Amino acid sequence: MEVSTTLLVALMFVTLLSMGIGNAVNTLSVIVEKGNKSGYSRLVIGWLILLLISYFNMFWHILDLLSIDKWGFIGFLYMMTGPILIYFATSILIASHSDEEKKTSSVKPRFFIVFLLLQGWIITVDIMLEKNMIEHSLINVILILISFILMLKEDETIQRYGLIAGLGVVMLAMVLRSLGTLG
Repeated sequence: MEVSTTLLVALMFVTLLSMGIGNAVNTLSVIVEKGNKSGYSRLVIGWLILLLISYFNMFWHILDLLSIDKWGFIGFLYMMTGPILIYFATSILIASHSDEEKKTSSVKPRFFIVFLLLQGWIITVDIMLEKNMIEHSLINVILILISFILMLKEDETIQRYGLIAGLGVVMLAMVLRSLGTLG
C-alpha cells in the first residue's frame, strides 16, 4: 500500500489540531461545570472561544494542504508550525489562571506573542499556497495589530476592547467565508 506524503502531512496537521481542540473543549467544560469557581476570567474565556473558532478555521483549510502533490521535510516542518503555535497559545491561556497569576484577570503578554506569531504563520502559508494576499490575509494583519497592542498593555479595559475587536474580525471573516466572498 502506497501512502502519499500529502496524506501524512494532512494526518499530522489534523492530529495536532484535534489535540488542541480537545484541550480547549475540555477546559470550557470545566468552566461550565464550575462556573465562577473555575478561576478563569471572562477575558481568558473570550480568548479561548476565539482560539476554538481559529482551530475550526485551520481545520477547514486542510483542503488547501491536500492540493500540494509533493512535500519536502522543511515544508512539512513549516506546515506543522501553525498547529503547534495554536496549541501552545491555548496551553499558555489555560495555564494563565494559576494561583500566582490570579491576582489579575488580564491575559499575559506571552499569549499575545504566540498569537501574533500564529497570525504571521497564516499569512506566510497563504503566500506559499498562492492565495490573494489582500483577500485572505487582511484579517490576520488586523489580528497581528490587535495582538501587538495587547502584548504591550496588560490593562483589562484595553484587553476587553481588544477581545471584542478580535472576535468581531473573526466573526466577519466567518460571515464573508460563508457568503463565498472569502475562500
